[in-house]
Amino acid sequence: MATQVMAQADVQLTVPDDAIVQAALADVFGPEHAAKDARTKAGPLAHIDFNLTLLYHEYAAFEAAGKAGPFTSTNALARLRDGRVLVDASGDDGPALLRALEALGLTRGEQYRTVVSGYLPIDKIPDAARLGSLTTLRMSAFTRGVGATTTQADEAMESDEARSNFSVDGSGTKGCAMSDSYDALGGASGDVSTGDLPGAGNPLGNTTPVDVVQDDLSSGNVDEGRAMLQIIHDVAPGAALGFHTAFGGQAVFAQGITDLVNAGCGMIVDDILYFAEPAFQDGVIAQAADAAFSSGVSYFSSAGNSAQQSYHDAYADSGVNISGYGRGTVPTHGFDGGGDWVQQITIPEGTSVIFTLQWDDPFASTCSGCPGPDTDLDFLLLDDPPTTVLAGAATDNIAGGDAVEVFQYDNPSGSGTTFNLAIGKFTGPDPGRLQYFYTSSAVSIDEYATDSPTSYGHANAAGAEAVGASAWFNTPAFGVSPPVINGFSSVGGVPILFDTNGNRLGSPETRLKPGITGPDGGNNTFFGSDSGADADAFPNFFGTSASAPACGALALLYYELLGNPGPQTIYDNMRASAIDMDNPYTGGFDTGHDFATGFGLCNAPALLPVELTAFDAVADGEAVTLRWETASETNNAGFEVQRLSMREPENGSEGDEGAWQALGFVEGHGTTAEPQRYVYQVGDLAPGTHTFRLRQVDFDGTFEYSPEVEVAVEMAAAYRLTPAHPNPFNPTTQFSVAVQRAQHVRIDVYDVTGRRVRTLFDGRLAAQQTRTVVFDGDALPSGVYYLRARGQTFSATEAVVRTQ
Repeated sequence: MATQVMAQADVQLTVPDDAIVQAALADVFGPEHAAKDARTKAGPLAHIDFNLTLLYHEYAAFEAAGKAGPFTSTNALARLRDGRVLVDASGDDGPALLRALEALGLTRGEQYRTVVSGYLPIDKIPDAARLGSLTTLRMSAFTRGVGATTTQADEAMESDEARSNFSVDGSGTKGCAMSDSYDALGGASGDVSTGDLPGAGNPLGNTTPVDVVQDDLSSGNVDEGRAMLQIIHDVAPGAALGFHTAFGGQAVFAQGITDLVNAGCGMIVDDILYFAEPAFQDGVIAQAADAAFSSGVSYFSSAGNSAQQSYHDAYADSGVNISGYGRGTVPTHGFDGGGDWVQQITIPEGTSVIFTLQWDDPFASTCSGCPGPDTDLDFLLLDDPPTTVLAGAATDNIAGGDAVEVFQYDNPSGSGTTFNLAIGKFTGPDPGRLQYFYTSSAVSIDEYATDSPTSYGHANAAGAEAVGASAWFNTPAFGVSPPVINGFSSVGGVPILFDTNGNRLGSPETRLKPGITGPDGGNNTFFGSDSGADADAFPNFFGTSASAPACGALALLYYELLGNPGPQTIYDNMRASAIDMDNPYTGGFDTGHDFATGFGLCNAPALLPVELTAFDAVADGEAVTLRWETASETNNAGFEVQRLSMREPENGSEGDEGAWQALGFVEGHGTTAEPQRYVYQVGDLAPGTHTFRLRQVDFDGTFEYSPEVEVAVEMAAAYRLTPAHPNPFNPTTQFSVAVQRAQHVRIDVYDVTGRRVRTLFDGRLAAQQTRTVVFDGDALPSGVYYLRARGQTFSATEAVVRTQ
């Protein structure tokens, strides 16, 4: 356990006797950085990422020493090129900021909304920090969601059977991938010649070349994007393919999504996470993914490979202040709810780990003029017992504009394995939620672990379908039922707390992530290594980087069959046909979804068993007639007709969606190649807009949903008052009232003597608006009561019986 220091008011820390570290601290905290009462970060590099400050001084020392050869950094987060470092910058005027940074020597610059990315000369970091157009400048750091052969994912999803049964191969569609690179290793032409990728000379006739919109041929790139495209080509060999690098900064990634949409991609899949993407808000990459979804493109993103490697809690003052690392006296977070200012962790020798801390403040980089954080936190790694700062991040978050701190630590041999984390609150109000994520599964949290969700960033975007991972050999097609999730697959459930403009939401929004799980560990021609799980020697590609393109490729088969119905219909059908994985992870929704596996393993046999060609709804008074047609049916047991209920509006707001209700079942025609027509009537509907859908069910129990249809029902009479239910009641009953014309309505309750005992509603009802009213008789004796509703155009009374 970490040292308990409840009785100690202050702890004096030290930092390593390192000239580079000392110079960096001076440039963050200014000339008074060692003063005990220093409470401002006033140095020349105070409001930029602390990683960049360290890099600048490391580079200056390298230059001063006159060392030969290219500069390399001890910070593995730094992506370097010719004396430049990859950065993400933001400012209210993105184009102006791009021009200013290019004037300082920025190369490969890209701008998306408020964010600019590119390679900045390291010696120009101080000049960039002084730019008036700059809000945020940080090191751009990211991670992958880690013919001759065919991926076993094809058999695991049974998409091979779907191609045969439904005569589809993705023809007429285009699937595109985003990752590090496509052909940095120079193997693409070989993959075409063996039939593993399309292009001129493909022996199987798939001769349309991959549309490489933008590649990154930098040294060190491993063509993970090409391996992803091999998976897509295996499952949907008739689809056209495209690629755009996701490397180069957040602006390159976000703009790349837009470029692929403009290139005609109907499905985009990626496997990259930038550590500084907002966890509790949609950043620019998430916004680009949502824009793609709105334009009709399905977006699949790897959920990540970090399991539950995260800690979260509300900030609690430990009562312990720390000093000695350049800022004066700083209060700290109590990891046990208020007493222990450090959290003990284990980092094995030889392990490299990246820590990312975020808290419930908005990011200024999400839009022009957006507010930034009110609180400035510092994130430190200490030895054990906690006396020396070994690593950390202490950016001025308020000046820098974003509520995030990122640092990496490489634990060398001989350094021990026990360490401590500390979170200092430099200034600002206490955060209601803080959360840190770490990348290495070898690291363990030894105390106060919360095992929290880890899938954040654009994979958590509303329009993206995040994909978990299950090894192909742990699926029903290979004898394992239900499928088993990989232990590393990231868990969802990170809440969205702010809208894109930085406004705090009225209540947290927790999205259904991941949406589905896909098979990974299949063959490709070059990426990964042979795991020994199969009989051949081809390398096996594991991780959500492999499962996401597998499910994305299956979506292309849906697109061909359904005639491009839109991404939400694609998601709904894939979720409906997924194989439930019965994961015990708690915290999921009561919808067949859980935060570890989503709705289950994406699966193809239920792929469009019924070809629905028409579905509409026509209102006739207070009744609606539903009509639908099929062109053909395969093992069709029938259709469950469902209607979407509406929750009661509150505080004068419009009602929001409730739950889907089953109204009835219409038997299908089994298997037939002949067109079929169906009719179903729904009567006694309340006024307003009603939404219907069909749940088509196979004989084996698999099902899929139709597109939704809406129809407006108007009142035929001046008012509508539904009977109270239940009646008799104990202690509550409810009924609804609606009016044809907008008016003031009052609803009272009277006892048998004529005395008014309750007023249930006294306000204005809009025309055609249905109001549900609850009568709670808990404090009333048993007996007969009368509900009386009165308006300008009607008056109605109903008797109800209160029982004990």
